[in-house]
Amino acid sequence: MLAYIIKKTRALSLVKRMILMVLLFIVVPSITISYVAFRESSRLIVEDSKEFAYQNVRGISDAVDKRLSHYKNICHSLYSDNELKELLEQHRDGIDSENCEQLINDRLFSINDKYILNAQIITPDIQFTQISRLGEKKGGILLDSSEIYNLSSYKKAFDPSNSLVWENPKMLQYKIMDQRFSSIYIDNFITIFQLIPDLKTGEALGVIMMNISKQLFSDENITFDTKIESVILADMAGIVIMLDGKYKIPEINPEDMKQLLASHDNSIIKKIDNEDYLITYKKIDITDWYIVNFMKYASAVAPVKTMSTALLNVGLFCIIFALFFGIVIVKGVRDPVKNLVDTMKQVGNDGILVKYNDESTDEIAFLGSQFNNMMDRVDNLIKTVYEMELIKANEELRRKRAEFDMLQMQINPHFIYNMLEIIRWKVLAKDDEPEKISDMIESFAGVMRSLTKFSESSITIGEEMQNITEYLNAINLLFEKQIKLIVNIDEHILNNCFTIRILFQPIIENIVMHAFKKVSHDCKITIRAELTEKLHISIEDNGKGMPPDEVGAVMDYVNGDYRKGKHVGLTNVNERIRLAYGQEYGISITSLLGKGTIVNIVIPGIREGFDDVQNTGN
Repeated sequence: MLAYIIKKTRALSLVKRMILMVLLFIVVPSITISYVAFRESSRLIVEDSKEFAYQNVRGISDAVDKRLSHYKNICHSLYSDNELKELLEQHRDGIDSENCEQLINDRLFSINDKYILNAQIITPDIQFTQISRLGEKKGGILLDSSEIYNLSSYKKAFDPSNSLVWENPKMLQYKIMDQRFSSIYIDNFITIFQLIPDLKTGEALGVIMMNISKQLFSDENITFDTKIESVILADMAGIVIMLDGKYKIPEINPEDMKQLLASHDNSIIKKIDNEDYLITYKKIDITDWYIVNFMKYASAVAPVKTMSTALLNVGLFCIIFALFFGIVIVKGVRDPVKNLVDTMKQVGNDGILVKYNDESTDEIAFLGSQFNNMMDRVDNLIKTVYEMELIKANEELRRKRAEFDMLQMQINPHFIYNMLEIIRWKVLAKDDEPEKISDMIESFAGVMRSLTKFSESSITIGEEMQNITEYLNAINLLFEKQIKLIVNIDEHILNNCFTIRILFQPIIENIVMHAFKKVSHDCKITIRAELTEKLHISIEDNGKGMPPDEVGAVMDYVNGDYRKGKHVGLTNVNERIRLAYGQEYGISITSLLGKGTIVNIVIPGIREGFDDVQNTGN
């Protein structure tokens, strides 16, 4: 076993052996000890923080419960006041309503507590407010009592199972105006709703609405431990009030608050706004509200971080110490070997001709010298082979260019011979007036100018369409035909896509000479184009068409030797496309006898011509 380990170790480089030694004897033990210590310390401190926070939350909860119980008792005193209930019954039944209203208002006015901002009894017909028999006023009055009837808390108060309903002020949608000052509104309060039932029927006589100032929680009524960071009063709908805090609590949506308060644990760690918080909470006994304490998790584990920093510093010192002496011992051998290996890797991976530089005279320097001699010989061999391949590639490119130019030049004489022959027969026939013969020659000259005015081998699709238009004008004049040209090509393709010159003219000429032979009316040629990964062009005529065997024969000539003499125009076009763009491009033909023929052309959808394509190496 030991021999096997030694063998595997010897297979590693010196650098890897040194790194392995440091990892096994210093780094791994240091990291392991630090990690275990950090985890255990974190656990103990977090548990201690949880317990401390819960004890404080429980104390605050008891204090808040005690304060809120006082106002619960005030509501209960109104709830259990039989005289008040009789007055409400009489007012409902219309018995001495004005006097009943005055007595009820006076009863509400008698409630004295500096934190009660408003106390009312609300019925579907009237709202009773705090007005004494002498006309003194305090508290407020609803601007629109109908707004409160749709509140969920108001409706909830009618449920016999809910003796008291505490409302989150964020959920209130009504305004209360101070009775003493009509321009001032009462706000910044929490609300209690309490149902007053009929003594006989149990039906609702009204609902007590008491608005208590939030100042109740801030006038030294509740004490907070200085270690507590932020405490809130909350319910399932969100924050009711911020009781105390060193920092602002991030906004929590109702769904997250429900999920948080539904947890079975009194303390959890939760991420809010990309920061972890230690959250501790306890439900207040007399309400559905909770006391919730927020403490940043980073504050809770701050002592652990201090200790982990110390452990990290000690570990780093040990690692640096071991690395320093390891480097001193192996540097004399490691550096030259590494340099030689790195130089060889550059040759193997990137094909770069490099040399090893070492001014020493030891064995490694001798190996480097032999390596340099080998690289010189490889360099000379590469240069020789490269020059031969370059000469061969240039010769092939010149051959293709010469062949392309020969095909290009073949188109013009072929077209010229046909046109001149037609004009000659027109002159011999003597059926036309001299002016008409002159117009024919002028049209022919215009076509020749369009075919020779471009110095480059490529033109845009739009320019090629212009050539075809001029050509058909000349043909219509010479043959006294009316061949209609329909072009359905997008402007972007016309102006931005290039093709080799004289691409369409031989095909149009073939249509005129063969498809429209003996046809003198209703002759149409339709040209369409579609740009996908390639440019697909179709030239369709409504001529006499061809049977399938004839289509096959034509395609055999088109795909064969363009020098055989048959179907020179189509064969020439197909061969020039393949020379310019590659063998995957070219033309194909479909036809129906008596219906017409479609010539399909496929070329690259490029913004450059044949000259540019050659320069890219095609």
